[in-house]
Amino acid sequence: MSGGTHDAGRGRQAMAFTLGAMDPEIVGWLRLRKNISVANAAVTVTRGELSHGTRAAKAGRGAALDDAVLYDAERPGELLYVFKPAAEHTRKGKVVVRVNYTAKLALDGEERTGVTTNSVRSAGYVQPGNLSDQRFERIKGRVE
Repeated sequence: MSGGTHDAGRGRQAMAFTLGAMDPEIVGWLRLRKNISVANAAVTVTRGELSHGTRAAKAGRGAALDDAVLYDAERPGELLYVFKPAAEHTRKGKVVVRVNYTAKLALDGEERTGVTTNSVRSAGYVQPGNLSDQRFERIKGRVE
């Protein structure tokens, strides 16, 4: 499954940065349970998405992104990394990663080219009760 080709960056220069890599358990779960073959394990974010996700209204996360990983059945190929933010007491923080997202990017300062990665597409807060909806399948961790 592919996320399709997109022009990334929310209207800003489409330069992507590699944040890390998907856990092998997540890659295996997607392959076995959803028949999604991950093109590579890299997780990237464009400058525009990073700016959007870190604006003042979404600041203050300050916690590891490993409390839980959920699969969004209504948005095939999207994962929610859920965590407890340091500055927020009633809601959970979330980062949405789209698996196999293809965009014309400049990875780590290189020349722009079509690249398929696992791209951070959104970040923000969510009510914990909303994460218990049937549309979310838990891959690992717990949402309390």
